[in-house]
Amino acid sequence: MIIVQIVGGLGNQMFQYAFGRRLADGLGVPLKLDITPFRTYDKRRYELGGLRIEQDFASDQEIAWARRDRFARVRSRAGRVFPSLASGPRRMVRERGFAFDPSRLGLLDGVYLEGYWQSERYFDAVTDRLRAEFVPRTPLRGRAAELAERMQHGDSVSLHVRRGDYVSEPSVSVIHLACDEAYYARCVQYLAPRLSAPRFYVFSDEPASARDNLRIPFPTTIVADHCRATDVDEMWLMSQCRHHVIANSSFSWWGAWLDSRPSKVVLMPRRWFRDREPADTADIRPPGWVAL
Repeated sequence: MIIVQIVGGLGNQMFQYAFGRRLADGLGVPLKLDITPFRTYDKRRYELGGLRIEQDFASDQEIAWARRDRFARVRSRAGRVFPSLASGPRRMVRERGFAFDPSRLGLLDGVYLEGYWQSERYFDAVTDRLRAEFVPRTPLRGRAAELAERMQHGDSVSLHVRRGDYVSEPSVSVIHLACDEAYYARCVQYLAPRLSAPRFYVFSDEPASARDNLRIPFPTTIVADHCRATDVDEMWLMSQCRHHVIANSSFSWWGAWLDSRPSKVVLMPRRWFRDREPADTADIRPPGWVAL
């Protein structure tokens, strides 16, 4: 089996599941989810259950087995004489950085995955399966369903403004920066000559701030003003639009990715993290997406 650690918000959980699913399917073994971090991680909650995924949870015993280093004693002794042996095989596989690591696609059965795996290249072999699974388990209803229907027509554009802990928590804002009004203005200017009659649908964790600060010279709908939706439903609503302006957020990344239309335009910020150069996170951008 493959065990993958699930942690973070919905978007991060989907990246983790996606890579685990790709490995498990390629090897023909079960994928099991370790959701034990949520026992102590109270900032987020497990949300993949709201999607139509194949959900199988690892037991505490399976997690302990997978996280244990089989060769700890051998490594300790042999590494004193042969330093190269200090990095021998382990069940635990941690992400080394944000760049795509092709060697990870060759992992064998029995590994435990820990990381974020934020590149489409980790799971492009199972794209069709993921798009079938990353659908709300409960269909949209009421005003959310009506909004989804409207989004499927005309030049609809999802636009995501991510603020929250990006601006309110120092420990988070030192890593993440919120996209400013200038970024969204550049995106609108980019789309204006390319779309005949754009209509923007704004998604935000702070809708009042988005309403007060965005300057969009086209018809605009603040989604929170029309319906109250779960994270799963909101991401699905994003995917119903025909074009996308995403934030530096895995949440809107998936909202754009789940839209399978080949004609879509996806705009994303050139800088994903405050403390890294754009080149460091280049593998986050799928082919065809435009960084501004």
